[in-house]
Amino acid sequence: HASEPGVWFAGTSPQAIFRSDDAGDTWQLLPGLHDNRQYREWMGAEQDGTPDGPKLHSINIDPRDPAHMYMAMSSGGVHESRDGGRSWSPLVAGLAVVEGFDAAVNTFHDPHCVRISPANPDRLYQQNHCGIYRLDRPAKTWVRIGDHMPKTVGDVGFPMVVHPRDADVAWVMPMDGTMVWPRTAPAVYVTRNGGTRWQRQDTGFPRTQAWWTVKRQAMTNDTQPSVGLYFGTTSGELWLSRDEGRRWTCIARHLPEQVRQLLRAQHRHRKRRHQQRQQQRPQQPQEEMLHLDTPRRAFRPRIRLTTRSLQQFLDLVLQPRPVLGGAVVHLAVLADGDDVRDAVDAVSGGQR
Repeated sequence: HASEPGVWFAGTSPQAIFRSDDAGDTWQLLPGLHDNRQYREWMGAEQDGTPDGPKLHSINIDPRDPAHMYMAMSSGGVHESRDGGRSWSPLVAGLAVVEGFDAAVNTFHDPHCVRISPANPDRLYQQNHCGIYRLDRPAKTWVRIGDHMPKTVGDVGFPMVVHPRDADVAWVMPMDGTMVWPRTAPAVYVTRNGGTRWQRQDTGFPRTQAWWTVKRQAMTNDTQPSVGLYFGTTSGELWLSRDEGRRWTCIARHLPEQVRQLLRAQHRHRKRRHQQRQQQRPQQPQEEMLHLDTPRRAFRPRIRLTTRSLQQFLDLVLQPRPVLGGAVVHLAVLADGDDVRDAVDAVSGGQR
């Protein structure tokens, strides 16, 4: 919020919400959500979440009141707070759920993206797993504006973008109207009257065989006089429109492969640093070894700790320190009769 520039909020997977009062240096769990038994029931278990894990997202702050907030949980529904996140109430009336499930149970609600209109904070837009919706406060019932989308396209997708100065203008990127999630003939759709009509915008996009998926937080906008739109695909492409979606240009490709190459280069550099440090250290007496195997994934080798360094490791991880909980953090520690703190330095480049 403009009146609290140092206050940040973060949603995590599994569902939780954290607050920082010092621009991200330290974080505190907001217990009003996490300690609420009813909300923990609505969050469900791992099998109730999205394919890549249950998550809390779409944290929106009312620009008129920093204590007035909205957030969404997948799964778990959309919720509102009027006391800065200390307590929450559901806001799911009017929203559909997957056929065969009970819409009265919040666990079955799957909002994909919720946006508040900067031009009119009483208006919210939502791209849901079961349609595109609009809510005009103080009403509490969502209206399905996706019913006005072409039937061959449908109104199921992930991202949602709202014009910074016109509450009637919003953009979505729906599926092809089929059961295939990747978009083979991609297009952005825009409404300029609050969802009464939708217009296709695909100039510059591939006509066929694109196989795109654009995730819920992977589309955004700027505030230029002619609003710029941006989105990224799971196949590693970054697209830009400088004229509010009329024409599109691909400005980057193959980003996942480039990221993997960067990670490999960083890993090789850290491994060399560790080997150099090992050569410079005096030989340590061998102790009984304790082996901890981590799951087999890229750049996550076996952890080998001595009985002495195990205690040092526990001292390290148990000491008070700012953390962003709710997220899984993996440390790849290369230790062989070595001080674990040095091993962590070797892997993390000195950033513990």
